[in-house]
Amino acid sequence: MRDYELNLIPPDIIQHEIFKERIRYWIFVFIGCFLLVLITNIAIKVVNNSISRDINRLESEVKRLSTEVTELNLIEIKEKEMVNIKERLSRLSQKGPMMDMFAAIDNSINDGIILTHLEARYDNPNILVNKEGPSQGGYFNSNPPSNLTNIQKAGGNILILQGTSQSNSALASILSQLSDQTMFSDVTLKYLKTGEAEKGKTIMFEIECRLSASIHKYGYIR
Repeated sequence: MRDYELNLIPPDIIQHEIFKERIRYWIFVFIGCFLLVLITNIAIKVVNNSISRDINRLESEVKRLSTEVTELNLIEIKEKEMVNIKERLSRLSQKGPMMDMFAAIDNSINDGIILTHLEARYDNPNILVNKEGPSQGGYFNSNPPSNLTNIQKAGGNILILQGTSQSNSALASILSQLSDQTMFSDVTLKYLKTGEAEKGKTIMFEIECRLSASIHKYGYIR
């Protein structure tokens, strides 16, 4: 006797159930893929945020170090400037009375005076200063020192000024101003040529300024 399998479920219902199973399967696959992508994106974002924080921290450190390096460079520049200033002050302090003499001349001279020769003579024969240089007026011009016939080669600590004056009043003014300077104990007009001053030509002169005793404290000029 043959065994017969009886399937009481209609075929259309079976096909429908198979179709639903397939739909559920693909839904689960889709949900799984979606969750995988979502988790992957979240992990990537977390890693990116961590990397961004590290990068920002490194950038902050770089900026801080750059600022410190800049400050150190500025400090080095300031130190070099201070060293240069110190060296200049040291050189100026070694020049003795010369700076005071130039300051006294600067305070005494006027626009009507042009100096052509400046010479400082000291008791010490090793100290001699002779300055000449170009100028449009007020200090030096490019002319050589005048060969004035009445120059007295007096020794001691004196300052010799030779030059030209536009007028008698300008010459009188510089004599008065030099006499008021405390570093000069005596100011004398040693030479004056006024032969053609009335025609508007300049007056040649030589002034001798004797240095006061307080100037001796400087010693040598280097």
